[in-house]
Amino acid sequence: MTRFDKSNHGEARFNVLMLAITNFNDVVQSHNQHIADELVIAVSEKINHLVRPLVIVSYCEDGQFTLILVQPNIENCTTECYGRLYDGVGLKSYGASAGFFCTPISP
Repeated sequence: MTRFDKSNHGEARFNVLMLAITNFNDVVQSHNQHIADELVIAVSEKINHLVRPLVIVSYCEDGQFTLILVQPNIENCTTECYGRLYDGVGLKSYGASAGFFCTPISP
């Protein structure tokens, strides 16, 4: 586990970003919880591949993820900074044993 030490990084900014699988409840109803769990795992793996090691990724409930991001400089805290993450997660299809899901991800 990496510990963030403010004294080594100057003034830090923490940002919270929430992402949700838009039609997660539809997946649960039309398939089953096991398929929905596979979708959550696929999305979480994609998120983890797109973020830096200091980012904390958490799964909350019902297809909702919370990311806590450390930005050492306030100038890095922009919407463009997170556009790559949003596009990388939201513009993909995700495989499960029931097939592929092209599910929108909403901020």
